[in-house]
Amino acid sequence: MLRDRSLFPAVVIVAILAAQMAVVQVWSAARGAAPTYVEPYFFGLDYRDFYDASQALAAGKSPYEVARYVTPPRSSRRGATPAGSAARWPVRAAAALVLVALFGSYALAIALFYRRRSDEASWLLALGVVAVLLSYPFHFLLDRVNIDSVVLVLMMLAVWWSGRRPLASGVCLGLAVATKVYPVLLAIPLVHRRRGKELAAAGVVLLAAFLVVPGVWMEFGLRTFERLTLFDLSENGSIVATFTFLGEGLGALGLSLGHKTWRVLAVLAYVSLFLASSYADRLKGERRDDTAWVVHTLLYFPFMVAMPQQAYHYSLVVLLPLIPAVGWLWSRDGVRARRVLMLIAVGIALSQVQAVAFSHLVGNIIPHVVPGIGLLLVMVGVTWYKLRY
Repeated sequence: MLRDRSLFPAVVIVAILAAQMAVVQVWSAARGAAPTYVEPYFFGLDYRDFYDASQALAAGKSPYEVARYVTPPRSSRRGATPAGSAARWPVRAAAALVLVALFGSYALAIALFYRRRSDEASWLLALGVVAVLLSYPFHFLLDRVNIDSVVLVLMMLAVWWSGRRPLASGVCLGLAVATKVYPVLLAIPLVHRRRGKELAAAGVVLLAAFLVVPGVWMEFGLRTFERLTLFDLSENGSIVATFTFLGEGLGALGLSLGHKTWRVLAVLAYVSLFLASSYADRLKGERRDDTAWVVHTLLYFPFMVAMPQQAYHYSLVVLLPLIPAVGWLWSRDGVRARRVLMLIAVGIALSQVQAVAFSHLVGNIIPHVVPGIGLLLVMVGVTWYKLRY
């Protein structure tokens, strides 16, 4: 039966995403307007920032003279191209790289758990392609030409080579952290498994990146500190935004606790879930085989993008490689565990819902909370699963 196969969570996710896309299409047609899947700025908005930062760095200036540039210094090297920032082919080439990296990450996730050319792997790949194409964070990522999918493929390569090629794994992890900081959470399962060589290799890469431009890294620290105050409810999937949305909803019912209180509760919820998840790995990690360890490593991905308080929806593409992992667990677990896995699967689906399209249809930003709710469900499900199973 399909319900017992590893494909079932992926089928549920695709069904939810197909249903919400159908609603968007029918509703838009009824209004006589084309759907708006991303806010209409311009194609390659984030790429322009990377390009401008690379030009500043090449001229001996700080990449942080570019107001919107917020990633580590190494990331600015990605924007260096022989053509001007107005040229079309560099941004299209970068968009192609983003696309290949995302699909490559998903293919790596399948290869971690399934034999090549097996029916299960082929169906999971097909369902994954459909899920990506229906995903709002994917459309957002591609429109901005952001580097989250490149970071994701580096993280997946680090996991792929972990235990087999520790040097390559550590280098990939170091490059991922030097590009965007959040992959540093992958160090936690490596510590639990005593993968010292991989941690050392990642540390060497980070040290080398720092020594090349130490002053610029200090500026990155200042820019990061400044960004901690950045907060907007639109296009924001952070746990702080989700709790703020929920707080405003309860406030409308006369149960107001104030914005600061909800932010504190959000941080406490994040810390509690993260520590509980990590503690479960610490207790049970030695009893897991290599494949189970890989699954529980991937289950750190949701925590990477839930903070800081401004986490744009495009970062939620990091949840897509969890689909094969959840499917692998589904095929080997009992009924009770599957209930938790279904919670994770539904959360993944909600995190990919077309928030901007629904926002334009209803005329307010309330749909922007749905991806964040999905992320929160995934975090709760992941922690629950690790503690119980």
